[in-house]
Amino acid sequence: MLDQIVAANPGRVARMEWHVDNQFPLYNAEGRLKFRQYPPPMSGGYYTPWLWVDGHERGYDYNAWATYVNQALTVPADIEVVLTGSYNPGTRTGQVQAELISWASLSTSANVYVVITEDSCYYVGPNGDPWHNNVCRDYVPDQNGTPATVPAMGRDTFVSDFTLDPSWNEAKCNIVVFFQNPTVQPDSTKPVYSGAQVPVMLFTGVAGAPNRSIVRPAVQVAPNPCLHHADFVLSVPVSERYRLSIFDAAGKLVQEFSGSGAGETRVRWQRDCEASGVYVYRLDTGRSSVSGKLIVTD
Repeated sequence: MLDQIVAANPGRVARMEWHVDNQFPLYNAEGRLKFRQYPPPMSGGYYTPWLWVDGHERGYDYNAWATYVNQALTVPADIEVVLTGSYNPGTRTGQVQAELISWASLSTSANVYVVITEDSCYYVGPNGDPWHNNVCRDYVPDQNGTPATVPAMGRDTFVSDFTLDPSWNEAKCNIVVFFQNPTVQPDSTKPVYSGAQVPVMLFTGVAGAPNRSIVRPAVQVAPNPCLHHADFVLSVPVSERYRLSIFDAAGKLVQEFSGSGAGETRVRWQRDCEASGVYVYRLDTGRSSVSGKLIVTD
């Protein structure tokens, strides 16, 4: 079911599959410890399979999982995670750099988690499923993550070295980075503010020389400053989903446009009752995002 959800949302869902029973071959001790950092989801106990979406407990009903994920995808993220890095196949070592970019009006403190996952792992489980993707192989440095604070409308950079075990297929390994509040909230959640995933082999190159594997979309806007309206020209690959969001100076969402790219897409923002001042626009795609400022005058 998770594979179907990921396939239906290319580039938009980063997932980890924990195997938490040590009697099975894909067991990962750090995954089990992370699993148990969440409150027990049912009658004080832990059960599998069980889904968490952005740190929210979502149960064991396979048929409902897609609905929960699709709901989460409609919520704009105040934090963006952009991944770059390097990987040396000869030594099976590399480095990932996560740039955390905030669009929030307040600073955000949470933990950065780095996970190595592997696809196409063969093992016939009790439910009869023989193939497992995004299997948790290692938390770097461990399942507790590393504290970080991203300033309001600012950014922070997190760098971590990693090593692939010789038994893992490097061509099937991914790096997943997510930014999560480590404290259980009153509603029993541990909110994930944002995350990203990239195949390790996209980092292939000379170790220590980062290879920026993410190609950013582009935006042109005119007139800027604007009085009544602004026309946005979006450079988005054909059929790739995009979301253009406009925020006021306080970080409040003013308007949002979404659709599928057509190479060059034009969107008109019509000023309504918005006050004059500085606004921020952000174009998100399945791969990356780009932002800028829009000046509104009277």
